[in-house]
Amino acid sequence: MPAVAIRLDDVHGRTPIELLERMDTELWRGRPVTLATIPYPAPLSLGPAGTQAETPGGRSTMANLRLVRHLDAAIRRGCEVALHGLTHADHKSPAGPAVPELVATHPGHDRLLCRTFEGWRERFGTSVLVPPHNAIGPELAASCVESGFVISRSITDTEVAALGFQPTDPQGRAKAKLIPPSRRSLGTSEFFQTIGLSHKYVLRSGMTPAATASILARTAAEAGNATVTFHWWDFAAGDGASTAMWHYAAELIYELSPLTHFDTISAFARPGYTA
Repeated sequence: MPAVAIRLDDVHGRTPIELLERMDTELWRGRPVTLATIPYPAPLSLGPAGTQAETPGGRSTMANLRLVRHLDAAIRRGCEVALHGLTHADHKSPAGPAVPELVATHPGHDRLLCRTFEGWRERFGTSVLVPPHNAIGPELAASCVESGFVISRSITDTEVAALGFQPTDPQGRAKAKLIPPSRRSLGTSEFFQTIGLSHKYVLRSGMTPAATASILARTAAEAGNATVTFHWWDFAAGDGASTAMWHYAAELIYELSPLTHFDTISAFARPGYTA
């Protein structure tokens, strides 16, 4: 049976623990989830919606002992803790406008990223890097893979074009993600995110949960794996949009369950992996 990974992004010291617990019981229901955690999130780095949903207190993930206990419990249930950059903050690049954190980085940042990864690996068994905004410079990506990271990200326009598809064509991008689904090197890999679900996607795309489940199941069957990404703050507002998100996610997982096997992203990188 093909495998799908559920990815929850932007977990950090100000993430409401009650919300994570509710997601465990009402959405994931024992399924493995890749929790993408930010060690040192910068103020406002999650944008207006994410910032408004944060709880008061320190921003550091490791300083929130209740969150750390929650992560430990999640690991015992078969989930995994991934590293979601260092700060999630965009920065100015030599080329001009601001770029995502792991694009056009400097050596000091990269050394800190590697040291933090080693600490996360020792503490949580972390092996997955989720670049903020799904973007990472190719040289840094190659270095991370060589260092033992499993990278979960989006496919780039350059990669889409190199495979003979138009980067602006959604169908072309979808096809490009299948050729190949991952790049392996000494047992480590890069895996493309299949779909990122958000309020905008749910409310404007017109795609039903069943239709989205069909895309994920087909991609998983053809590529060997698929990844669907959520952000915790999309479920936190308590308004009509977040309620719609709860219903959409629950129905999506219900539709996927008979079609796929759920697993972590790091599991995809195991040599000879089959769901």
